[in-house]
Amino acid sequence: MAVMHAARRPLSPGAMQQRLAGPAGRPGAGLHDGGDDLVAVACEGRAAARRAGRGYLYAPVSDDAGLAGGRMRQVLDREADREAVLARFVSGLSGRDEELLVLFPGVAQQLLK
Repeated sequence: MAVMHAARRPLSPGAMQQRLAGPAGRPGAGLHDGGDDLVAVACEGRAAARRAGRGYLYAPVSDDAGLAGGRMRQVLDREADREAVLARFVSGLSGRDEELLVLFPGVAQQLLK
């Protein structure tokens, strides 16, 4: 994912392989069989694939923080008592993390909707 973010443009499996190549130009460990890893992250929703000629180009749909936030939101969406889940979550945070939440006053209102 870091390679896709750094590229700042959609990449083909071949371009991804080149970016992951080691010092001797050997294919990187991130790609095994024609971009299987890219297909996997696309299926997981972490990358978007779009047709380009006979192949596909892949781009990240979000950064790591966005993905983590999305997973947290999915957990909340599965629970009936959002307030209880959020209360338990916040009670387990470090003091610094609680301070950071205070910096985003609108976030709590959005999460409870």
